[in-house]
Amino acid sequence: MKTIQLLTVLLWGQFFSVQFVLASDTLTQSKSHFYLAKQNLVDMLEGKKTLSYEQAITIIENAYWENKADLSLFNYSVDLHLKNIQRLIDANRNYSNQDFKRTLLETEEQKKAKYERSLANWAIFSYMTDTTFFVGQDKLFYNLPFSYSTNDPLGTINWSNTQVINLLDTKKGNCFALVSLFKIFSERLNSQAIICTAPGHIYIRHADHKGIFHNVELATGAFPGTGSMETLTYTTDEATKNGISLRELDLKQSVALCLVYLAKGYEYKFNTRNDDFILECAELALKYDSLNLNAMLLKAEVLEERLIAKNKTVAQLQKEKDFIEYENFINHLFSLGYREMPMEMKNLVISRLRKEDAPFPIKDHTPKPNEHLGVKNDRYFTLSGGLFDEMMLTKPVEQYHRTHFDTKKKKISKFIPVDTTYNKYPIDLVVFAWQIDPLAHKFAYLSPYSAFNNNPIYYVDPDGRSGIAYKTDKKNESTGRPILKVVSNYYIYGEAATEARRNSIESDLNNNYNKGFTFTDNAGTTYDVVFEFKAEIVDASKVNSMMKELNAENNFFEARTDVAESHALTGVYGGNAGVFKASDLDANIGTASHEANHGFGGPNHPDLIGKTISEGADIDITIPQNSTYSSGKSIDITNRKVTQQNVNDILNKVTFDKNGKGEVGTARPHKYDKEKGYTDVRDEK
Repeated sequence: MKTIQLLTVLLWGQFFSVQFVLASDTLTQSKSHFYLAKQNLVDMLEGKKTLSYEQAITIIENAYWENKADLSLFNYSVDLHLKNIQRLIDANRNYSNQDFKRTLLETEEQKKAKYERSLANWAIFSYMTDTTFFVGQDKLFYNLPFSYSTNDPLGTINWSNTQVINLLDTKKGNCFALVSLFKIFSERLNSQAIICTAPGHIYIRHADHKGIFHNVELATGAFPGTGSMETLTYTTDEATKNGISLRELDLKQSVALCLVYLAKGYEYKFNTRNDDFILECAELALKYDSLNLNAMLLKAEVLEERLIAKNKTVAQLQKEKDFIEYENFINHLFSLGYREMPMEMKNLVISRLRKEDAPFPIKDHTPKPNEHLGVKNDRYFTLSGGLFDEMMLTKPVEQYHRTHFDTKKKKISKFIPVDTTYNKYPIDLVVFAWQIDPLAHKFAYLSPYSAFNNNPIYYVDPDGRSGIAYKTDKKNESTGRPILKVVSNYYIYGEAATEARRNSIESDLNNNYNKGFTFTDNAGTTYDVVFEFKAEIVDASKVNSMMKELNAENNFFEARTDVAESHALTGVYGGNAGVFKASDLDANIGTASHEANHGFGGPNHPDLIGKTISEGADIDITIPQNSTYSSGKSIDITNRKVTQQNVNDILNKVTFDKNGKGEVGTARPHKYDKEKGYTDVRDEK
């Protein structure tokens, strides 16, 4: 990856933590901010004010924070990020391998403009999803990627997880926050990225340098096909044909969507679901975008809430005007092809979003069309591997939030209790947005950025994991459990690479990671985990060519005597490289195991700065050198141990294919250089 020359002052500014000050108002004053925000959005939609997605986002988020958000600091933060993105653009612009010759359909200027937009989108994506590096004077700085708020993926526990303000401050947010920030950057750079929506999802779509459009997933760093999008958002063919799913929103429709999020912010701030303000926002959004599914679901939610509050049976409500309006609206949703995701699928989705193991039986939904004939059919393939119902056939009774709808009679049959997931995590169907694409790891090369050969998103791996995991049929004779094997090779090179140190590395890794650990997958199968580490000394001249093979099993560490400390920028950069300080290896303090945990996706050092633990607590392998107990006493690093939690953290991030194999991350071609830091070997001749 190319490095960018930056002024030191700019780089320090990049990491400035954005703080937003709140003030206490009365309830009436607090609500007035929302009404003012609604009017400002309407003025945009009516053409009285300039349409701007960035302005719309700041309007709705500032209303939530009672107009006390420091918008000048917000703009300052966005400006700083944009300066770095612009430097990525400038450093990677390369016309030499592009054909800009005029054709019957395009001028040279049009082709160049298309290339520039694609380059800008590549830079935005790279900056948001991968670690980027900058050189300022004599120092190397890095910017960590924005990440997905796995603890609260829908923002239903803490609404700020949906906000760009919070994303800029914490670098964590849900799909809406990530997409909104991408759109803001795109709006500033005129890269023409488009916001798209589907049931339970929001994502980015834009053209590559040839004008071919791609779907862009920011949470996973992947580019799923339209078929994947349709299947994994539980979108019926009718929903797509009728224009309520897989929608490309123009700027006006994108701003109208902000009315829905304004209403939802109001709902979560004031703990009300049937307020007139919420319904007004839903109807306004539909006025300017009649196919806005989020707005339809918001309106349905308010109407349903009001009916349930009457505490009457469906039979008693039959002739009431509100009930008739609601029943007609549900019929409208049904006729458009909207089907709510089944509860089992919600449970699976939420458990994976929150990186949990689903503690419930999982049914195989793979269709068996010939089963009634007694014919075995093993050739039917589903995208989810049978986890989800991908047929999406209309059921006799469809559920819409708390409403049961008889699909034959086209009538509401009853209202049911509040629907929650197995772990009581609250689902909000209006703003439900989840990360998808289970096959992303197999097709990392299918991207809209193929014009930029030296780009970080070819093999995105923000966590820097490295290794191959295999589920095997072989069983542990003593426990009777099947074995899950993780294989990882360490190639050691450099002036301090001795046989004694190679042996120390291999022993350290195999002894620490093989302590009888287990792993239970989403299907409920428990495996005995066996790690197989091999360390080998290689000639430094061979490292570049070996790294270019991009094998996730292989890790490359230089052994040196002249470095301040051991480090694996695997955990920061994403990749399989690092440097061992010779004296650390000789001291037998678990250095190899600690750096391997980084490589497997363990915590990055910036997350551990200042970490203290109570005396007597387990000292797991993630604890860095120079750590202290909460009492101030230094921790004895020789006591660091790999724990069951460390192993769970590693394997919960693996996507296993149908053969039980999964990459524990993706190989990256970055090698340590004492003078230059970490460099991309593809740049070296």
